[in-house]
Amino acid sequence: MSIAILFLFNFFLNSILVFLISCIFVEIFIFIFRIKNFRLIYFARCIPFLKIFLDLILYNFSKWALFQNINPILCEVGSRTLTIGLEIKKVLPTINIYFHLSNRMTFTITDILAMTIGKYCVLFFVILFLSISVFGLIKFIITYKKNKHKNKQIINQVQPINFSISDSDLQNRIISKKIIFGISHQLPSPCVLKDTQNWIIVFPYNFQSFLTDKEINAIIYHEMQHIHFFDYYFSIFFSFLLSIVCFNPLLFYWQRKLNFTKECACDQKIKTNYLHLATALHKFSSKSLAYHPMAFANKYSILKRIKYLSMAGNIKELTLLKYIKHGLLIIGLLALLLGKILIF
Repeated sequence: MSIAILFLFNFFLNSILVFLISCIFVEIFIFIFRIKNFRLIYFARCIPFLKIFLDLILYNFSKWALFQNINPILCEVGSRTLTIGLEIKKVLPTINIYFHLSNRMTFTITDILAMTIGKYCVLFFVILFLSISVFGLIKFIITYKKNKHKNKQIINQVQPINFSISDSDLQNRIISKKIIFGISHQLPSPCVLKDTQNWIIVFPYNFQSFLTDKEINAIIYHEMQHIHFFDYYFSIFFSFLLSIVCFNPLLFYWQRKLNFTKECACDQKIKTNYLHLATALHKFSSKSLAYHPMAFANKYSILKRIKYLSMAGNIKELTLLKYIKHGLLIIGLLALLLGKILIF
């Protein structure tokens, strides 16, 4: 059987297993260290996406049993071992979960499956996964172009608007980021758009009829967090990665979870009373807005965000303890990202 075909079979199936295990580890880390910072949780939940593709440079062909014409199924009983552990390599921690033989050659669950089902079945699945990946990539390109064209149309019809903002800190942030404001008849909820030079925070045309000034300021703070952390570009990047491995249904669930976490992270960093944003969210939710360009999703997620906002003012944590927990989380995520999990 061709080594190239076997490697592709490994990449496709291992990516599903690695993604699942990475998600479990990330959630365990978040729970154990009691992380309350949603922006840090967002970056932690990005790790499983990145792990899939970083593994491509972690594969060790020199120790791959099949590459050395060794069939792990035919090896002696007791020579196959599963190793699970935390190792330190060149100062960097790594979480490793892998199968190896008595001569330290490594193999994967996918190798066992490939040797069991035969080369024609392996070839069929490789062609199937490749076809799905190509389809996903083409769909991403088409969708991206459509959205870009649609955003351009919206930007062209946006009517500029000026705010008399009394918050000096907010004013300085707006000036430094070169943010402009506008209203649109096409968008029923606030969002961030990007033209060639400026970020544009767009409101629905009638927003001033039901939002107070403090609620508007809270929304601006929220949207500015998207701009500050380049969420627009991260969303495109992860959608691109998702399109390549779209044969894994778990990724779509995780992407929704990631988007929700991103919104909570922006909610958490507003420099005003959290209840003002909560009431603004409630007003948009009560209007049954089905279309959501960026900040406002479905009713369920909005109500969940309102719940978090209502508790946000009560979350207090010692600074030293917070930094210790964040440091331990980063070490754990680094060990996960650099470790070999179920690959050869």
